[in-house]
Amino acid sequence: MSTVSRQKSKKSSRGSTTSDDDSRLMSTLTAEQISEFKEAFDLFDVNGNGVIGFTELQTCLTKMGFSPDPSEIQNMISEVDESGRGELDFNAFCELMARRMQDDDDEDEVIAKQFSIFDRDQDGFIGPVEMFVVFQELGAPLTFDEVEEIIRKADVDYDGKLGFEDFEKVMKGITTVETLQNLTFNGNS
Repeated sequence: MSTVSRQKSKKSSRGSTTSDDDSRLMSTLTAEQISEFKEAFDLFDVNGNGVIGFTELQTCLTKMGFSPDPSEIQNMISEVDESGRGELDFNAFCELMARRMQDDDDEDEVIAKQFSIFDRDQDGFIGPVEMFVVFQELGAPLTFDEVEEIIRKADVDYDGKLGFEDFEKVMKGITTVETLQNLTFNGNS
């Protein structure tokens, strides 16, 4: 029996199997969350082959300002890689994201870290140029006009840029912005 299979069949403290827990976790995701995860998955799937490999995940996490060591990345993949190929398909990615959401004890800290990644000049605001540059670094195929539209939709106080409160509302789902990826990596994985 492979390590992955053994991990999947381990009993949890509640007496159900890990895959039962995973199914329960997945069933708690909303259609909106799944849609957001699909956008993020497509962003991470740099070569468009329908799976995220080690290198793609490492590159994206690094560009997002996280610095996980290779063993942390491998552990993230191994947690949900039922095929044993070292890749995440969309379902495995959703499972990983659902676990990260469940494990995320300090959502505000995560959002603050994400804000600082976009706020490249650290002035407390995210302007369209900053957002465009970050999305380009992540490999997101957005035009500058699309980025400006994201800012317009999320800009609650209509000042042409996103302050932390605007960004936080988007990230917590209070304001819906379909094209802004809700990236929930907490960097502590």
